[in-house]
Amino acid sequence: MPTLPALSWPLFSGRRAQRPLTLAAAALLSASCGTSSGGAGGAATTGGSGAGALPAAQEAAAPDTLALANELIAGLADDSAAGAKFTVDSKAVEQVEGGCEPSSSGESGGGSGDPGSGPGGGPGGRPVEGCEGFDAQSSADDVKEWFKDSVLNEKFVETKLSSAKAVVVCAAAKDFCNIEVDEKGTETIDAKCAEGLAKVPVCLAISWHGGKLLSGAVVVGLDMAIKPATFQLTPDLFQVEVNLAEVHKAAQAVAAATGEALPEEFPTTMVGKIGAALTRSPGKVLTGSVSVVSDIHVAAFTAGDKRHYDVQVAAAKDALKLVVGKALHTIIGSAKFGTIDVKVATDLLFGGGDGECGSESPPVDPNGNPIPGGSPGGDCGPPPKALTGTLLAKLAGLTFDADFSVAADGKQDTLKVTGLSLGSTSATASLSDGGKVMPLGSVDLNADAGRKVDVGVVFDGENATLTTLPKLLIHVAHTLAPLAVQVEDVPKFLHAGSTALTFDGDSKPTFQWGGLGDGGGDAAPKPLPLPGGSDGGSGGGDGGGVEPEGSDMPPMKVILGLLTLKGAGIPVPPAEVMVKIKAGFCLGEAPGAGKGDAPSPDGKGGDGGVDSEQPHLFSELAEVVCK
Repeated sequence: MPTLPALSWPLFSGRRAQRPLTLAAAALLSASCGTSSGGAGGAATTGGSGAGALPAAQEAAAPDTLALANELIAGLADDSAAGAKFTVDSKAVEQVEGGCEPSSSGESGGGSGDPGSGPGGGPGGRPVEGCEGFDAQSSADDVKEWFKDSVLNEKFVETKLSSAKAVVVCAAAKDFCNIEVDEKGTETIDAKCAEGLAKVPVCLAISWHGGKLLSGAVVVGLDMAIKPATFQLTPDLFQVEVNLAEVHKAAQAVAAATGEALPEEFPTTMVGKIGAALTRSPGKVLTGSVSVVSDIHVAAFTAGDKRHYDVQVAAAKDALKLVVGKALHTIIGSAKFGTIDVKVATDLLFGGGDGECGSESPPVDPNGNPIPGGSPGGDCGPPPKALTGTLLAKLAGLTFDADFSVAADGKQDTLKVTGLSLGSTSATASLSDGGKVMPLGSVDLNADAGRKVDVGVVFDGENATLTTLPKLLIHVAHTLAPLAVQVEDVPKFLHAGSTALTFDGDSKPTFQWGGLGDGGGDAAPKPLPLPGGSDGGSGGGDGGGVEPEGSDMPPMKVILGLLTLKGAGIPVPPAEVMVKIKAGFCLGEAPGAGKGDAPSPDGKGGDGGVDSEQPHLFSELAEVVCK
């Protein structure tokens, strides 16, 4: 079951894409049930709503098949947009998008509850001209137009490969090959590449099974023997599956034919299958999901090579899932990932490259003036010394269920996350030098409470209130000393020790961030008076307190419970840090925080940059009185 990139040759090359992949396109295609699909023109056996073994392929004229495909995609896209339309009223979405201003004509926005208006007053819930922000229907229209113009179009039909039972549309050379543009604007396609693509075409074969039932595959080569992806499309289902081993074959075949070398970092190993599906059930409830159909393994180069990487992801049905339309003004989501193992050469992640100068311009001084006698690219000096070893990371899993809803009056958003877990064991990172594995760190979530936590967040555009159940304990062990031997600027407090955040002391510990909207919200917290009457700010020993100079922390107030921040086993003073914020108080900057780092051994610290001797982050925080 191919994802959109597998279906879209303009997205393969990144050169001549006629329509960008939008959020709606991702939503439309991000889904999956486990499947077992047939080849091009064959029936696909699938699971999920509306799925099943399709009848034998029927004969159909090419324009009819393509028109039907566009019709089915349009129906699913429009229903997806309708289910997500309410997000225009979301306070959180508005913050992420940067808000949506009304047009210069003075039109004002209407809520999604108003059938005749949308953000900025546009008709049908769409923004007016000049008003930016996510609009579900506009994105759905982009998806429909992209398929109709760039993929499922009669002008791309390859009659020599098509048959009475399978319509084949193929990628054009202009979407794959290098294009040179002369001074007059005339475009010239790389002839060798175009010739190679004619010998090894990249196509989409589509078969009609009667009624409104389609299936097909991405096929490569004149014999269509390589099938990187298969799909099934009905009025209530768009299901795709990508075979990574076949994708690898396809990439090698196309590169060899066109004379365009694959990137050096292109995987040498690619196995596993990824599935995606969008299903529509009665009541226009749409469910999108992504599954790891079979274990994924992607790797390049051998262990010890400075370019080596190796990623393995365990099979997981419905690894990601999203549902719209089941409940009014609500999107339901979940994650069910299994183990994820990553190996990356230290040099690939933190190395300085080959020391080559990429610029063709003469070097300039800090004022932007050319340096006399300077040669293009400047003097880069010798290549940096390659870092050694391999970084290893392992995540035991990631699971949660989530509901995101927007109040009917648009005044607040609510997010409920239940069963959030990082798996049954610690998430770990380590460094291997080929013979010895040295721990670098680990992360645990509620290790003493079932390794799960429920979290609720309510956001009104100004304040975000967070509640945890039964409590929240995040413990991070950090022993980065082995990595710091090679990598510069690793703060020394991370060389050893641990950092923990604990939020408990109540059946539903709750805290609130304020001033997150444009209005500024409550004033920033003031520090508590210090012993002796000093408030640690800019004077004033009356206990009233002032905002620390340069503080830009949003106010964070503990409503219920006790928040404890702890650092232990730290190799720089203080060796231990403990900050406790009781109910009714705020978390703020400690007196004197941010006024200079501790001096480095060479005496060059304290300039505000990253310094290996800087104190632990928690040492700059304190319990403060909230204004």
